Amino acid sequence: MNSKSEDVGLLVVKIHQGVNLKVKHPLVVLQVGPELKHTTPKFNDQNPIWEETFRFTLEKPAEAMLHVIVCSMSRMDKFLHKNMLGVVDLRIADVVKEKNIYSISNFGNGQVHMELQLQHATSGALIS
Repeated sequence: MNSKSEDVGLLVVKIHQGVNLKVKHPLVVLQVGPELKHTTPKFNDQNPIWEETFRFTLEKPAEAMLHVIVCSMSRMDKFLHKNMLGVVDLRIADVVKEKNIYSISNFGNGQVHMELQLQHATSGALIS
């Protein structure tokens, strides 16, 4: 049913901002399969504005999950899991269906605003 071009896609995730994130130095960690990417930590800012974009090449987008983790980072560049607000799992199948999703995910009493877009493989579409 799926054509070959629908079996490979580019997931584009734009992290816009955090609101009321109750950790000292918030950052957002994105994980798809074994691939991890994260925003710049915002030191002493519980309402950070990131406007950072991340790209993941997906072999089978409809089967993939995006794990969004909000935690604190120390000045020594280490994740502080004891200060992790939580994890939200987003099904990429929803992005495959809608093509573009604006998501507000809850982490404790805080939120992360992000946008997810899927681009199907076409000539040159997956060039970083």
